[in-house]
Amino acid sequence: MELLLSGASRGSSLTVSSTDIPVSVQRHLHVGAHACLALAFLATLTSVGIAVMSGWQRGGDFAEKIVCIALGVVVVFGAHLLPAFARGQSTVVRVGATALCMSSFVVVLYGQAEFFLFAQQHAGSRRVDTAVQPTLPQIPAAPSTNSLTTIAREEEQVRDAMASIGAHRCDHGCSWLHMRYDLLSAKLNTLMTEAGEMKRQQDEHDRQVMLADRAAQIRDSLRDDPVTARLSAVTGLDAAKLNLLLALVCAAVLDLTGSFGWYLAFEPSRASAVVEADSVVSLYDSSRDEPASSPPEPVVDTCGVVTETTDDRQAQLVHDVAAGKLRPTVEGIRAHFRCSQKEAIQLRRQFHALREALQLVAQG
Repeated sequence: MELLLSGASRGSSLTVSSTDIPVSVQRHLHVGAHACLALAFLATLTSVGIAVMSGWQRGGDFAEKIVCIALGVVVVFGAHLLPAFARGQSTVVRVGATALCMSSFVVVLYGQAEFFLFAQQHAGSRRVDTAVQPTLPQIPAAPSTNSLTTIAREEEQVRDAMASIGAHRCDHGCSWLHMRYDLLSAKLNTLMTEAGEMKRQQDEHDRQVMLADRAAQIRDSLRDDPVTARLSAVTGLDAAKLNLLLALVCAAVLDLTGSFGWYLAFEPSRASAVVEADSVVSLYDSSRDEPASSPPEPVVDTCGVVTETTDDRQAQLVHDVAAGKLRPTVEGIRAHFRCSQKEAIQLRRQFHALREALQLVAQG
């Protein structure tokens, strides 16, 4: 493939073969563009998928779901592509595109934050459902407080009766008093046994209630996101606020990545070429007036394949000229690379072709 470069500095058209540009330099100019394009496409595709799912969750009936999905997809494309489309336009168009892009970005953040929060809730419910639930015995009914109070009152009455018998002096015929005392003592023992059993039941009931409360706390902790739960404990912030903040951050990172990726991917060649052109134009212009030691001779590559060594030298030549290490003349190239005059002429011709291509792209 050949590129016809018109309007060069010499005022004549220049036909440059694509093989005149070093393969390593071509690869450097295009790898970044392909990476930006892939990253932007992946981010936009992910954001569109989230918009579809969020719209489906937000809508009520089928028609509402479709409208919500369409709105989400449109604002995603607007937030991602408007900055790239507005490049090079007038100031009024860029200002309008910026305002519209910011509005779309707010709508996208709302929908995606809602999706992330719903996803966190669903994940918490799934963790609760899949967790092993402890088997708790049935909580017994709590003993009545009135029963304990009644037993305590009866114990007091029995003790008073026993104290009254003990204080009574009996000189003869006291067998009935002893019998009465023994009956009261047996009744007191029975009441004390009943009170102890009720207290044991009360303690068992309290223990079962405590175990049930602990199991409920474990289930509730499984519903919370582990990261936000620990951040909430460390920072003292509410877990719900942290969940919302993290959802907004995730959505912002995704959409900013897509928007900036499309902005870079739409004109990757120019963005890469301007950097190279700015660094070599001044040095090249100063060397154009210096005559070469011998006229350039046409170089014919019979195989049509540039070796890896030549590619490395071409890339090194561009780098060294930009760094000011040498001037792009035949003698300078021969002395710098210690190569033959034929190779130096070929490298100089390819450098001129690359410089003309970069300068044309930089001039736009």
